[in-house]
Amino acid sequence: AEARFLLLELSDSCAACHSRLPDGRDHPVGRRLVDDPRVAPLDLQERVHHEVATRSFDRAPASYEALFADPKRSPGDLDLEGDVEGYLEVVLRVKDDPLRARRTFEALSKRPDLPPGMRANTLTWVASLGVLGEHRPAGPPLAEARRLVGQAQDPSRYPGPPPAAGRP
Repeated sequence: AEARFLLLELSDSCAACHSRLPDGRDHPVGRRLVDDPRVAPLDLQERVHHEVATRSFDRAPASYEALFADPKRSPGDLDLEGDVEGYLEVVLRVKDDPLRARRTFEALSKRPDLPPGMRANTLTWVASLGVLGEHRPAGPPLAEARRLVGQAQDPSRYPGPPPAAGRP
């Protein structure tokens, strides 16, 4: 039990770093580790963390999607445990597939057991992912990121409430 715990903790640490690396290809060592018959009986949540840690990025999105569709799993718990963030890291950062993420969150938003706050977030993500999928950066990513931050900080785009009477 202790070795299993340490392996999963190691996997979480590895996943945090590996999902940020630019090369999204599956690697032979990771493929061998994921194909090991001892991995198959792992819980789906443990297995997807193992897939990300071993850079099995072609498998991980489908595993996350199965996790989100499992009616026995609480979407709120999956969000609190970092699976929503992990999914987005793989699908957006590694696979660069915002339309896939949008389809996944559209399906997730239809779950009747979705907590209200998460439902609101999910609908916002669906809208944002639609825009992201339609407007791919034309230039260098850093310049596009700066443009988007500037746009988000533009007070005329998102005006605050009007000042109270008697205050400027």
